[in-house]
Order: sequence, then C-alpha cells, then structure tokens
Amino acid sequence: MTSKLSKSDVDRLLTDPFVDAQADAVAKIATRYDAAADFGEQEKKLAAEIFSLMCKDVEERVRGALAANLKE
Repeated sequence: MTSKLSKSDVDRLLTDPFVDAQADAVAKIATRYDAAADFGEQEKKLAAEIFSLMCKDVEERVRGALAANLKE
C-alpha cells in the first residue's frame, strides 16, 4: 500500500524534475484522497488542483499512477 505523502516527498517533487518523483507523489496523494476521511476541505481542494496539473502532464506514467490510485 502507498504511504502518506511526506515533507521529503514534496521536497523531492520540487527539486527532482524526473517522472519517478511525480508518479510517486501523485500515487500517494491519490491513494489518500480516495480514502479522504482524513482530508479537510482545504486538503481536498489542494489535491484536486494537483490532480488537474498532473492530468496535463504528458508523461504516461504520471497519468497512469493517478488513474490507478484513484480507481482503487
């Protein structure tokens, strides 16, 4: 199971331009979003904005990670 997004994940996402960092981060956010009982309204809004940006990503792996983890 994918763990919760951490500060180090966010730092990696901001500094690592490679697809692996993006795919890992979006998978964690999507998994937690799907079980969003612990997400507040602000967190849900932020997650939706991240999903919107990631859906525009041309990398198939990032889109695939988002789709797979929202589906579960």
